[in-house]
Amino acid sequence: DVPGEPINESRHPIYYSQRAAGSETWETELVHKALHVDVPTGLSFRFAPDGTPSLAMFGGEAVEKLCSANDLVFATRGAPGTWAFKTAVADSGEAGVPEWATCPVEAAQKGYTVGSWPALAFDKVGNAGMMYRDNHYGGMQSDEIRRADAEMALSSGGGWTPQMVDCGEGGGRDNAALFDSEGRFIGFHRITMEAHLEDRHGLWAHRLEADGTWTVHRLVTGNVGFGEGAVVAGPEGTLSLVYHETADGDPWVAHLIDPLLFADGGGWQHEMIGDARYDEGTYATIARAPDGTVAVAYYRCARVGEGEDGCDDGTDALIFAYRSRTTNTWMRETVDEGTRGQCGTYTSLAFSPDGSAHIAYTCVRNPEGSTFVSELKVATRRPL
Repeated sequence: DVPGEPINESRHPIYYSQRAAGSETWETELVHKALHVDVPTGLSFRFAPDGTPSLAMFGGEAVEKLCSANDLVFATRGAPGTWAFKTAVADSGEAGVPEWATCPVEAAQKGYTVGSWPALAFDKVGNAGMMYRDNHYGGMQSDEIRRADAEMALSSGGGWTPQMVDCGEGGGRDNAALFDSEGRFIGFHRITMEAHLEDRHGLWAHRLEADGTWTVHRLVTGNVGFGEGAVVAGPEGTLSLVYHETADGDPWVAHLIDPLLFADGGGWQHEMIGDARYDEGTYATIARAPDGTVAVAYYRCARVGEGEDGCDDGTDALIFAYRSRTTNTWMRETVDEGTRGQCGTYTSLAFSPDGSAHIAYTCVRNPEGSTFVSELKVATRRPL
């Protein structure tokens, strides 16, 4: 375990692909080869307001006995094939421990593994914010997961200012982030069943107010599916998000309808948007069309009762759903049913300025009868 010389080094390539307007050809370039012993825990891509492709990632090189990435890294693209990397946060102590925190101060500031499950967001003028997890020494011991912190970092004068969001209670997993229409940073994260405080399990939202305080609300109690692309801002401080209710196998959308009641359940509206005949709603992402229509993309696993041992490639599919502005009901469309193997996982939904919907997702095919190949696909729909 020599620093800079990790044992059994495992590099995972990160690629960037783009297709020019009117072109059918995707141009792909290597961004970085990230050092991870296991599958990398998260990657967040956004265009800055000026159009710059930007990434939040778990990066850095080996340190002490950890042979893996351990820093929160921000990357931006310049000329084609050229990326600039900046370490935003490198150590656990950088976020500090505020007066409101009840976690042990000394333990919260020890360690060097920050940046897993990163989530990147920009405000209207180009200031960036990133939500991430701090699990101190890399999760090599179970108590490091139980006392993990949820933290965030704001860009400031060319540098980054980290802040504590949720201290020492197993938070910071499956993060998401946005700036609302009023310019306030809002971070979302899960506290999972691995955490030691059972009464805090669930999906949490934290809004940073102008005076530096946090307004906090638990959206869902228990174990839910949630991801980095699962939130979208709305007008006048509102927002929407999508999550998967694991107990019933349904996709749900929650709307903040009264920003003044952010910390109150009365300020939120939850609705089930799926087809009750199916176990569906994992790998869900959400976006808002130029006309304000809220839409989601998610994976359909199987018919209820038919997928106990896994998803059924005979009925699984990529699903696109949107709330009709004329009927005020949710409309669902099957985008891709695939063939053999899962099709419709790891979705990412976005709208272009003309209102066309675009979904990136993975689909497994079986071209030679025995060899399964995973493909990254993009589906495009005409404007709603």
